Amino acid sequence: MRGGWSELMLSIFLSKIPRLPGESESKLSAMLSDDMMRQNGKPTVFQFIRFNERLKERGGNLIDPESATEEFVRRLRLVTDRRRDAVLKGERSVESVLVPGTLKILSLLKARGLNLWLASGTDEKIVSPEMDELGLRKFFGDKIFSYRPGFSKVQVIQKIMGQQGMTAEQLVAFGDGYVEMNETAKIGGFPIAVASDESWIDVLPYQGSGRINSFKDSLLVEAGARMVIPDYSEAELLVNLIFGEKSNV
Repeated sequence: MRGGWSELMLSIFLSKIPRLPGESESKLSAMLSDDMMRQNGKPTVFQFIRFNERLKERGGNLIDPESATEEFVRRLRLVTDRRRDAVLKGERSVESVLVPGTLKILSLLKARGLNLWLASGTDEKIVSPEMDELGLRKFFGDKIFSYRPGFSKVQVIQKIMGQQGMTAEQLVAFGDGYVEMNETAKIGGFPIAVASDESWIDVLPYQGSGRINSFKDSLLVEAGARMVIPDYSEAELLVNLIFGEKSNV
């Protein structure tokens, strides 16, 4: 649903940051993208807090991270609302605004008896209605956690690990955020990086490219990912691999 968010955020950063003498746009973009993706998995405001640090280093005009985050979310919602409205009008399928294979893998994991939890750094006022509109709430029940004051994915992982009888060996985490990959790896869980290419999201027939985003790939492996996939299109194979690798899940 929010495919292209990173390009939008990067364009905001590039419009505000002072250039150093002789600095290429490609080098600057790579630095800012790295900063941005290392904060991915945390609430969005942390990406603007990190950007403010870059502005300070370069003597640029500082921003208010909270206000900048609100403006970013407003601009992103112009895009996501268009996709959402197309789904609600029947002009696009639910699958066309999800990472390919999402519904299939959720169904398979649920059928295997796993307890599914969702953690999102996006504001809960946005996430909650999406769960209903896209038919995803049935997979997670009340185990849906999204941004509100005090929220963090680390806290959600800690909450999962606090469940009776839960061990690190039973934890499998899917995501494209540095935070959840790193935290899952640190406690001995099995982090699976979804290094999805998002270039197809508004291009017919909305079926995904099957390509791995190389930037996400390298960063998430650094974070501790044990497996990297482009999407969930090979859902059955993936579930079989998970249960073969983690026999006690």
